Amino acid sequence: MSVAAVDYTMGSQQQFIKLPETLQGQFHVFGVGIGKYRLLIIVLCGILTIALQFILARTRFGSRLRARGR
Repeated sequence: MSVAAVDYTMGSQQQFIKLPETLQGQFHVFGVGIGKYRLLIIVLCGILTIALQFILARTRFGSRLRARGR
């Protein structure tokens, strides 16, 4: 439903955005170039993964969620 809602409001055409100057360019690590924007996405996904793991493993909400699934 969320995909259909975005498609309805924004349209199905590809949207191009201009990246800020700070996210343009590359880092070279061990002879391999990786884009700054791609590295930002990788870091953000890693942070989200760690946060979700912490929430599900260490909080009361996570324990109740695990108990409900059994």
